Amino acid sequence: MKILISGSSGLVGSGLITHLSKKGHTIHRLLRNVQKMGDGDILWDPSHGDLDHNKISSFQAIIHLSGENLSNWFWTDKQKVRIIRSRVDSTALLATAIRRLPGPKPAFLCASAAHYYGDRRDETVSEESSAGKGFLAGVVQKWEGAADEARFAGARVLHFRSGVILTRQGGFLSKIMPVFYLGLGGKLGSGRQYLPWVTLRDVMEIIEFCLQRTDIEGPVNVVAPQEITNRQFTEQLAALLSRPSFMTIPASILKFIFGEMAEEMLLSSIRMKPGVLLKNGYTFQHPTLQTALKSVLSEEPE
Repeated sequence: MKILISGSSGLVGSGLITHLSKKGHTIHRLLRNVQKMGDGDILWDPSHGDLDHNKISSFQAIIHLSGENLSNWFWTDKQKVRIIRSRVDSTALLATAIRRLPGPKPAFLCASAAHYYGDRRDETVSEESSAGKGFLAGVVQKWEGAADEARFAGARVLHFRSGVILTRQGGFLSKIMPVFYLGLGGKLGSGRQYLPWVTLRDVMEIIEFCLQRTDIEGPVNVVAPQEITNRQFTEQLAALLSRPSFMTIPASILKFIFGEMAEEMLLSSIRMKPGVLLKNGYTFQHPTLQTALKSVLSEEPE
């Protein structure tokens, strides 16, 4: 397939280009910096609504991964606006461009997040579950809704509601590893909150799986099938590193340091099932946390 990817310099995007290229797909990038462009790349500027829809007419699929990093130190009002606009504006721009194309539309595969469901405590959620409450749940609803123009125009639209992506190359695990190596790792708050997780390897395989399965559309929960709490995650990671895990960071301290971000990202509980993937026969490369962490810890850090 001929595929266009946004967010190609991010954690998922950079790895996905290599993964899909090895599988024989032709990959082009959507870029904002003209100096980084290569042959076949397309220039765009979502903040100003700049994208020539004619330039995307030859692609069979568009994979949209762009978005402001959620895990900055503290969410100011300005940061919240950037988080929303970086997702909604860019998605709406691509959806409008797809709508304007004559003939068959490319598949539109969009990044999304587990935060759609909000803090659900012990409730198990699937793709059919209702949206949750809170800032991030609202962001994801707007984010996914921004693709409606493409959907209404007949394009196959998917939303990858990803959990925490495990890899040593960046993200959550790379940030906490130094703490665990020092023997200071521990649960966050009560530790009873569910942590939806998936390995980067599975994310790549899932995206390709959904590219090929033209009957899959709508939300897709990109999480491993094993449900894990923060306490269980902490204990298993510490055990594999031969480090203690007796520390606890009280919820009050996390809220004092990180504010609203702590409540929605560190202390919220999202117990997700990958219903669509299991129903359609996807086989996880890393279905359990133990096998996942063993594989991830064997990666060479960049």
